[in-house]
Amino acid sequence: MRIALSLVSFALCVPLAAQTSWKVQKTTSLLLGVDAVDSLNCWAGGGLSGLGATVWRTRDGGATWTQTYGGLDFAGMVMDLDMVDRQVGWASGLGLPGQSGLAMTADGGRTWTEQSPAPLGFFANAWQDVFALDRSHVWVVGTWVGLGTGEGLSASSDGGKTWKFTDTKTMVGTSARYCWFRDPLNGWLASGQFPSSNSPNLPYKGVISVTSDGGKTW
Repeated sequence: MRIALSLVSFALCVPLAAQTSWKVQKTTSLLLGVDAVDSLNCWAGGGLSGLGATVWRTRDGGATWTQTYGGLDFAGMVMDLDMVDRQVGWASGLGLPGQSGLAMTADGGRTWTEQSPAPLGFFANAWQDVFALDRSHVWVVGTWVGLGTGEGLSASSDGGKTWKFTDTKTMVGTSARYCWFRDPLNGWLASGQFPSSNSPNLPYKGVISVTSDGGKTW
């Protein structure tokens, strides 16, 4: 279950003395997501200095960190991760051609099993947020391109064995960014857009949506 928010850094920062100061711990990775299940066990995910996804873990509250994974098995970069407990969790990210961009671990992050949240075939994916309520109920937010294209949320109620994708952009009018669920049915979705070099005239827009059917409608 997500306890911490995302982190963009080349370092891991650990609060000391009741959060009155921070101890910075350098890594060789770009870190984009972080999650903790208790005061000792925390994971951080991101990208290697070259190309490849990476996951780091601490078992002692941040005193030391170990890289538990580095490779191209499921993504070119981890953008978010969410651990249910010390063993089971999901990591989502940028899926290069042939990669799903989502994987599950059952051994605390040492190995990852690729999963396929996109409908039909896929060419590339960018799953920027994942939320795991428990070992069965998981949602992932982002974009997929393949035999079609879609922007929205994919949900699983069987631990990732099967997924159901909902194109939320057609419902709320803008791109899904982040989700959070209270229980298997009730949750919230943050969506939005902003100008870029490719679309400099795109207006800023933000939408908060609510679902009471597990993400099928918003």
